[in-house]
Amino acid sequence: MFINGIKELDHQISLYQFYIGCYIKGLISYMVVDGALLKFALDERNFRYIFSIAALLVSITALFIINYSLFHLKKMKKTFQRLAKITETEEISTQPFQILIVSSLIFLLITIVGWFYILIQLT
Repeated sequence: MFINGIKELDHQISLYQFYIGCYIKGLISYMVVDGALLKFALDERNFRYIFSIAALLVSITALFIINYSLFHLKKMKKTFQRLAKITETEEISTQPFQILIVSSLIFLLITIVGWFYILIQLT
C-alpha cells in the first residue's frame, strides 16, 4: 500500500505540474487573442462592435474554463490529502494553482469590464 501510494503521489505531482503548465499556456493564449481583438477593435472603428462582441464571447468561454479549474483544484486537493495520509508525508500544497486561478479570474473580470466600456462608449 505504501509503495503504491508513493507511485500514485509521484504520478499526481507530475499531473499537477502538467495542469499548471497547460493552464498558464491557455491563459497566455487568451491574452494573445484578447490583445489581437483589442488592436483590431481600436484600429477598425467600423467593426469595433463585432470585435467587442467576439472578445466578450471569448471571455465568457474563459469563465467556464476557470470554473472547471476551481472544480478540478478541489479534486486535486482531496487527492493530495489522501495520499499524504497513505505515504505519511506532508500534503502537497495546491495554493499556487489556486492563486493562479484567482488572479486570472480578476484579470478576466477587469478585461470584461474593459470590453463593455469599449462596446458602450466607443462604438
